[in-house]
Amino acid sequence: MLFGRDKKAKQEQDRATDNALNEVLQADLAIIYKHSTLCPTSALAMRQVQDFMTRNPAVPVYVVDVIRDRKLARQLAGDLRIQHESPQAIVLRNGVPRAHCSHYDITADQLETWCSTD
Repeated sequence: MLFGRDKKAKQEQDRATDNALNEVLQADLAIIYKHSTLCPTSALAMRQVQDFMTRNPAVPVYVVDVIRDRKLARQLAGDLRIQHESPQAIVLRNGVPRAHCSHYDITADQLETWCSTD
């Protein structure tokens, strides 16, 4: 979300967020990573996600900044029926959550395992 912007800019940002969410939910395989820029644990998890992305460039990873995009983070929790945590990684297949973890359980190896199994 954008703070301190006019109403039109906020509406455009909301549409872009909705389009990105629809893209995630339509992908055969995707990962949503909820990240807090204020949390040291989230910074460690982000390094693991980045390592995963380097090793698996074909798997789309969508990062949600839970500070700036609080509304989206909560919407994801409700829509996917997974309690919100931060940091949190959610693996989706065809828009359906197949696995999720949070905090120190987020590792590149774990994400690879979940993405390689059906």
